[in-house]
Amino acid sequence: MQICYFSPGMKNFTENTQKRFADKKWRFTSGARNLARILENATSPLSVKSLVESLEAAERKMDTATVYRLLERFLEVRLVHRVANGFMPCTDPDNTSDSHHFLLCNSCGLAEEIFLDYQESISKQLQKEKDFRLSSVDLTFYGVCRHCRRK
Repeated sequence: MQICYFSPGMKNFTENTQKRFADKKWRFTSGARNLARILENATSPLSVKSLVESLEAAERKMDTATVYRLLERFLEVRLVHRVANGFMPCTDPDNTSDSHHFLLCNSCGLAEEIFLDYQESISKQLQKEKDFRLSSVDLTFYGVCRHCRRK
């Protein structure tokens, strides 16, 4: 099994969001820009409540329904993932795999996206043993990150 690690957050997340919205012919509103700027710096999953509070703190007030609508668009263009009741920016949005996995630190909340290349073997096994066709896998591994272990 090969594991590829990607650091949390994504440089140029806001620019990438603008490009993907343009590709879909969606307007890149100030609300989408403000939300993208907050997600760009996320190192742990952000709940909708925390996103709304962050927007208010930045004097960019946005109602909860609008945040949900924008997050659905971000999900559609593969820029964010749902992780542990929150949202994280995708570190490799061009990765076409439907399987995205995260390491989530129980101590500091740091989330790190990883890519595992086992889906095909599991899919074959599930098809053979259970006659189940696997479409995607999302796993979150909980533990303690290297930084917290060193403390």
